[in-house]
Amino acid sequence: MSSFPAHVTESIDQGSVVQEYTPSQTGAETAAKAGELMFFDTADQKIKRCGADPALIAGICEASSEANRVLTPNGKVPFRLLSPTVGVRMASAVTLTEANVGVATGYGIVRDANGNWCLDTTDVAAPRVFVYRIDTVTNAAYVRFMAANLQFDGIAS
Repeated sequence: MSSFPAHVTESIDQGSVVQEYTPSQTGAETAAKAGELMFFDTADQKIKRCGADPALIAGICEASSEANRVLTPNGKVPFRLLSPTVGVRMASAVTLTEANVGVATGYGIVRDANGNWCLDTTDVAAPRVFVYRIDTVTNAAYVRFMAANLQFDGIAS
């Protein structure tokens, strides 16, 4: 088991872009932290934190949304959109082995007790990512998100 914020590690220049969005601040919504997966809510045009087994994933927060509000004059926050070619380093909810690499069905993701998104190799019912590499020293998985779950991606996978 490992726990650290997810972050983009590959294809950052060719596979992802940064756009500005208004973060949600309604109800129980809290400021997103680095590594938080987010989606764009078309009902109110705000980015919001993904819940369990997210069907829509727009991208990943690279820093606290609350801290980032001061970076733009309009209060919107810079936010990294993901595409299927972007490599993301994630913690793992279980100990990883080479057998986890290249599994065609993919795996699910889960938020741990620290609020970090982790690979969940026990979840094959709601897969969201494909593992293409692991680091057994840090128990990190290098993943690509399935195009079917990426909100701003038109590729059907």
